[in-house]
Amino acid sequence: MSYEWWYGAFAVLAMAGIERHEVLEIVYGQQRWPRRGVDPVTGLRVLSIWARTDGGRPLIVTLRPLGGFDYQIVAAHQMTSDQLEEFRQWEQTR
Repeated sequence: MSYEWWYGAFAVLAMAGIERHEVLEIVYGQQRWPRRGVDPVTGLRVLSIWARTDGGRPLIVTLRPLGGFDYQIVAAHQMTSDQLEEFRQWEQTR
């Protein structure tokens, strides 16, 4: 499995106040919750990874499948309070 950065990802991360290393901590983390979905605006099929950084920050990283096991890192954002509650419930099952 390999990851590449979308050319606009760094601007998205900067606006969200997320560091590149935090994204990598999420995609390579031990306890992560992968969830497939479709972007409601663009129709783009995505894989979102819900996890905590090494420092405990709850983030969601959005990946675009490129084929096989390869993905493009598209965006990341901090979980909303509702998402965090859902994630905490999932964490309790692990």
